[in-house]
Amino acid sequence: MLHHRGKVISKNALLELLWPESDERKGLANLQTSNNRIRTIWKDTVGEGVFSIRYALSGYVLESNQLRNNGSKSFVD
Repeated sequence: MLHHRGKVISKNALLELLWPESDERKGLANLQTSNNRIRTIWKDTVGEGVFSIRYALSGYVLESNQLRNNGSKSFVD
């Protein structure tokens, strides 16, 4: 999702990539749980508002502000 930030990635594409052997119900549960864990980890490590994962058009969008290291290098781009 980070590589395609700002673009909708369909739930089906994520399920096929991450849990190809799971049935849809279990895959969706895994996807929702994973997204919630990622949100929590980012909130705890980089703070709120730097990254967000939102549901849109039957998929998910990762949005981010640029992360800077000492005001110069970007961790995102």
